[in-house]
Amino acid sequence: MKLTRLTAAYLSVACVFIVSSINLNEMGNTGSWIKSSAAALPVILALVFFTKDRFHSPSLNKTGFYLLMAILILAILSLAWSVDSPATRTAIIAWIYTISVAYLLVSLGTPLLAATVLVLTFGWLCLLSLALSLFWPDAFVLNHGVMRLQGIFYGPHALARPAAICLCIIASGAVLVRRPLLFTLTLVIGVCLLLTFSRQAITAGAIGVIIALFMRVRTYSHVAIIGSLCVFLVIGLFHAYSSGHDLAEITSRGEGDDVQSLTGRTFIWEATFELINQKPYFGYGFGAGGTALEEYYRAGTYGWSTFNTHNAFLQILLDLGAAGLILFLIVLVYWLVRCFFVFPALSFSVFVCVMLLSFVERGFYSVGGFIPLVLMLALLARNYRIARSK
Repeated sequence: MKLTRLTAAYLSVACVFIVSSINLNEMGNTGSWIKSSAAALPVILALVFFTKDRFHSPSLNKTGFYLLMAILILAILSLAWSVDSPATRTAIIAWIYTISVAYLLVSLGTPLLAATVLVLTFGWLCLLSLALSLFWPDAFVLNHGVMRLQGIFYGPHALARPAAICLCIIASGAVLVRRPLLFTLTLVIGVCLLLTFSRQAITAGAIGVIIALFMRVRTYSHVAIIGSLCVFLVIGLFHAYSSGHDLAEITSRGEGDDVQSLTGRTFIWEATFELINQKPYFGYGFGAGGTALEEYYRAGTYGWSTFNTHNAFLQILLDLGAAGLILFLIVLVYWLVRCFFVFPALSFSVFVCVMLLSFVERGFYSVGGFIPLVLMLALLARNYRIARSK
């Protein structure tokens, strides 16, 4: 049976979830072998179809490709000063296989078909998680006093973040399926998101969905909508920083959850800034900044440690310093500009959702995975417009 490009895309997206999101720890060595195979398969498939294209893909955006290559080059160079070379090599490999998946999706021809593959693949995983939750006790985990759905994923947030983005994609009208299936996907993914009780993902997803629906209205200009929302976001963030405790009181669950410190994130950020000041220009190495942060906490009397700054921009500064941050800011500005040209209702709603998630998590700067894949798709997809629906 001939392997089609569409089948290869579905397999590759499934591999992304297997490697970065699905929990196979209980399978021991078998689980490690499955993850290694899942990481290698997209690279092999991408090489096969790249060869068939005769080293030229008409659907690839060259500027975005060059920006991704610049990130990879800086990552490879960081091996020279990395404090954890194995972690840096792992992060580089993760970005290589994620770029391979993005190439397979972009080569399908339109961002709509790529978006459909993403949502359908994730929808099946959500359906499996819901089915298992009926009889598998480990499908739920107690976190911050709440039983949260994690299904087959590493944790509730690993399920919630892709769910929020997929709902934005569905709301944009980019999923090419019949209405009954679209309704089912929305219901299944939405229920999974709500059962995770992830406040940041639910908030980011809701904002993205509202933006997507608003931008599909024929009456309004996309330029005006994007411009006004950017201004509104800046004003809102300024107000959040300058306000008192009202926001914390509104969002608190009343369980001792410190919302004013973003559930402890601000303490992690303070430690991160101390480490950044020690190596401000080129950081501790691509994917290795977490090792430095973990050692910082272990050296103290905190009683716990973390390798995640819970902020994409701080993680970039920790890993690659000012050089890496400048490069990624160029990438993000380019993504924002492309929101005007690549199906704006899809691009901008997903962009806003990803940025909101990246403020409290690693987001687009994760070590491979779904959100970096979304970033790469946005960079590699060529300009594409369709008539807006009423």
